[in-house]
Amino acid sequence: MRSKFGTEPTAAPMGQRARFTWSTSADGTVACPYISFLDLSERELPKTSCPSGVLMIPIEGLAVGGVNPECKSLGYLVFVRKGEDMETANFTHYRNEVFRSYVHAKRKIRDGVPLSEEERAVSWQDGGGPQLKTIMDADSLTLDDEMKLTVNNHSASRSAVEQMLDLMRIFKILHRTQKSITVKSRPLEGYKLKVYTILRERQTTGELCVSRDKLNCIIDFATCLPEILTTSVTQPLVFWMDLLRWEQSTRSL
Repeated sequence: MRSKFGTEPTAAPMGQRARFTWSTSADGTVACPYISFLDLSERELPKTSCPSGVLMIPIEGLAVGGVNPECKSLGYLVFVRKGEDMETANFTHYRNEVFRSYVHAKRKIRDGVPLSEEERAVSWQDGGGPQLKTIMDADSLTLDDEMKLTVNNHSASRSAVEQMLDLMRIFKILHRTQKSITVKSRPLEGYKLKVYTILRERQTTGELCVSRDKLNCIIDFATCLPEILTTSVTQPLVFWMDLLRWEQSTRSL
């Protein structure tokens, strides 16, 4: 993901890769945002304070509608240390903490009522290797079956060119919008202060040790995200993509 935010002209060239992991449903709803900042060094994410290598920070309001100061919906900023199988560990966190909670939330009206086989949920996800390794884990398969959840994996395809979610209109709008919004010149108050305080606390405790430029970049992006999502993500756009996916699947039969 790219943003309008830029570092000081005197700063050394740097960039922080951010991955937006998201789930959508055929009824036009979306799961909470899960933003991963990848390939952090051991200095930036110490093993002593984060042995797993995945630091997940929940933030209220980091969601569609988060421009409302009373919004209690959670979004997640996730910091991932560079290393073997760390992307798999990150996707495992996503499925355990976000995706399955999303499925449960959509079934709340059925609390106390056993689900029939006809009500089995079916999902499709990115076809990358780390994702495939996550869903093929024996414990994950057992839990999915207990939830009456069938998981499908898209065939390997190019990002932003062939992957289904990357072709959604909301993702195209998100990519376009994020390049035009920054809070760099806004005073440190409101939601910007909230995000700054949360991340600075993690810096103070030593859990997170990123540079000032990188921290400011992440704060700017996280502060802008509720505004970007609120203006970009609407139910018709989400529902439209699922109709298109169904039509394409029908044609391939």
